[in-house]
Amino acid sequence: TLTANDDAELVVLPNFTGGSEQLWRFDGLADGSWRIIPKAIPNVKTALALSAVGGSFASFARFDARSEKQRWLLKTP
Repeated sequence: TLTANDDAELVVLPNFTGGSEQLWRFDGLADGSWRIIPKAIPNVKTALALSAVGGSFASFARFDARSEKQRWLLKTP
């Protein structure tokens, strides 16, 4: 289960606890992409969006509407 931890990093936990750090909001953007934001990040008051780091990792950052790093395209497998 993807989780936002106390250090504002994305981690994987073996079980879903139902905590707000494991709940996600998907905001549809005008270009058809999605912004993904955790409901809460422990010890962080500012909303941070899921942001791509390279081609195979993600972290959190403030949303930048000009950046493609926080625009996610979701497709049916």
